[in-house]
Amino acid sequence: CRCVRKVRTYHSVRIPCHGRDGRKWRAQAKVIPIWGGADMIASTFTVLKPGPHTTVQDCGRKGYMAWGVPEYGAADGFSLRAANLLVGNPETSAALEITLGGFKAKFASAAVVALFGGSCPATLDGRPIKAGEALRAEPGAVLDVGMIIKGARVYLAVRGGVDVPRILGSRCTYLKAGLGGYAGRALRAGDELMCGPSEE
Repeated sequence: CRCVRKVRTYHSVRIPCHGRDGRKWRAQAKVIPIWGGADMIASTFTVLKPGPHTTVQDCGRKGYMAWGVPEYGAADGFSLRAANLLVGNPETSAALEITLGGFKAKFASAAVVALFGGSCPATLDGRPIKAGEALRAEPGAVLDVGMIIKGARVYLAVRGGVDVPRILGSRCTYLKAGLGGYAGRALRAGDELMCGPSEE
């Protein structure tokens, strides 16, 4: 099967991120270049298995605490930023936050994807893949993320970012209020998501 193709051309960048203790962390990541106009075509995928808890997250909804809206956003901002940079997105683009693993999706169109975060087995069309690599999934490819062995969350970034409505400046999911993300809730089997050229 030729549905999986590793993107081999990339260059190194620095990922800035602030830990919860206020210290600034930096790490190396690999970023692939833009492939002409083909990469800007929107891609879509369908959730086959959502796992225990998978949501759309970005870097948070800032500046609305006075109105009772918390920042929320990705629990592991470093891994979100790293996954986005791997696929060539702005680091604040929306991605999937997969908690504990057990996620499976099928791509209806070609996409560039990357996983980053907790350690877990994963395959793309049956072939083992590693976190920290950018890969091209051809139409019909199935991504299967196993249960996380070390850590709690892994982030799936798709080139162009997950395209859900931006509410109060963010696409992140705030479950208690049913705000943002995909219909304000965790993903379910059968949900279809679109990714396209980022607005950031």
